Amino acid sequence: MTLPPRHLVEDAVLHGVLPPAGAAAVVLGVALVAFGRKAAPVASAVAFVAALAVALYAKPVVPWIPNLLKRVEWIPVLAAGGALAGMFGRCSGFAWQTVLWTTVVALGIAKVCPGKYLQDPWWAVPSGAMLVSLVGFIPAVLSRRNPGACIPFAISACLFAAGGVALFAHSALLMDLAVLSGSAFFGLAAVCLFCRVDVSGALPGAAVVLGGVLLSAYYDMDEECKVPASSFLLVAGAPLLLAVAYLPIVNRLGGWKLRTVQLVCVCAPLAYALWAATAEKVDFENL
Repeated sequence: MTLPPRHLVEDAVLHGVLPPAGAAAVVLGVALVAFGRKAAPVASAVAFVAALAVALYAKPVVPWIPNLLKRVEWIPVLAAGGALAGMFGRCSGFAWQTVLWTTVVALGIAKVCPGKYLQDPWWAVPSGAMLVSLVGFIPAVLSRRNPGACIPFAISACLFAAGGVALFAHSALLMDLAVLSGSAFFGLAAVCLFCRVDVSGALPGAAVVLGGVLLSAYYDMDEECKVPASSFLLVAGAPLLLAVAYLPIVNRLGGWKLRTVQLVCVCAPLAYALWAATAEKVDFENL
């Protein structure tokens, strides 16, 4: 596998990783100081949206206002909507959360889903919508149950892996969107290392990015591209493996042992997905 040149890595870190990670960490940290731990779910959603805004200012890969005809440009907007749905679930009740999340999913189907995907068998769209919803809300439930850095770090890893798969599928733009979002969650995880709080409000937003990036990258890649479909599927479903915590034999572990098992279950398929994606060669200088 050919590694990217050093100057590209430095540019990605300075303009694609540090701004959203720092913004998310600062917003969440300030909110915790000002309003206390109980505000963390709502503050995490606000921090994620703020991180996206800062990221797009530092590295404007897509415009703030999406073009009606450009699918990729809708992903950050709908991700912010997903985070707002997560926030509403904690401060306004299940009904408002359901309405807002249904609206986000419907707009995602209309604005982000490729035409080829919509022409697939009838079950493809509802199955995809269900997967995105599960990825958004199962980790959220787990975050409320076991607050801390494990869940946001795992989601960050999934988003970074999605960016890697998109890169090998020759979609640098989709990679950027995944990395910006993954960096935001890395910032949230960094704060959670020092104070174990629930960041469930932001997690539905990550599900939108993950689903949008992987679906778009899969249907946009050339027929000759060697990235296997399994790489996309493994990354898309990896967050659901956090639910291994519901197994009695795992749940009894508790503490750092439980979190280690969760992270291993998530990171193992991510590592395989990235390794399989390297079957396709990338010219880093001409991205």
